[in-house]
Amino acid sequence: MAKIIKSQDGEAVEFPTGVDLGPNKIKFQRKFLNSDVNSAILDITDLRLNGLTIGNIYRVSYNALIQNLAGGTQSANTSVNHGGVELMRMRLRQDSSPGTTDIVDKGTVVFTATATTVTVSFSEANNSVLYGNGGFEETWISIEELPNHTETTDFT
Repeated sequence: MAKIIKSQDGEAVEFPTGVDLGPNKIKFQRKFLNSDVNSAILDITDLRLNGLTIGNIYRVSYNALIQNLAGGTQSANTSVNHGGVELMRMRLRQDSSPGTTDIVDKGTVVFTATATTVTVSFSEANNSVLYGNGGFEETWISIEELPNHTETTDFT
């Protein structure tokens, strides 16, 4: 049996049986870096996000704890990549400073999927580390599917 609901303007709207009229559930997932990365990696397996639907809109948030362990000029980069495009990059650069330097950096981006995977890469020089302990204290990534969003040029 169909369910009939009156809209705000008084029109009757018929919904087939079994249609969920409740609020939309927004899918999200978190992944954690389970151990430290201390060499260059193009695709960190712990942080890879698979199963995106091309054409859908997603929000990715990324938190990275990077540390340079040695003094001198050095840098480390980590980036979130999708469909051959760098969505965001975090960089720790140290110029001729003695000792250890570290940074916790965060970023968020909303994008329309053009591929089914999001990857995270790390490049380092001179003893840099991307820290991972399997929790929120160090490096993690999350993704949300945004079913009610649409891209616009309305905001000028």
